[in-house]
Amino acid sequence: MNKLELMKFRNNCMQKLDRAYRPTRNVIRFSHTETIEHYLQKCKVCYELSKMNIEFICEARFYGGSRADIYVLDKDTAIEILHTE
Repeated sequence: MNKLELMKFRNNCMQKLDRAYRPTRNVIRFSHTETIEHYLQKCKVCYELSKMNIEFICEARFYGGSRADIYVLDKDTAIEILHTE
């Protein structure tokens, strides 16, 4: 996929997110209800994505109410961090 196609794909993926929660690309966000272990694991995943120049959204909220710890824009994939304790 060339740069223009990738940019269009990322922007199409952004259209799935609820704008009321102001999603910001490549910024690690956290919820006040998550543990430090959960937050650190999310940071590790985001760090690896960032090293590969893959764009992501943390604490993504989709239209319809579903949420994801990390939403990978380049792959249109939601990631949930499980079993951190």
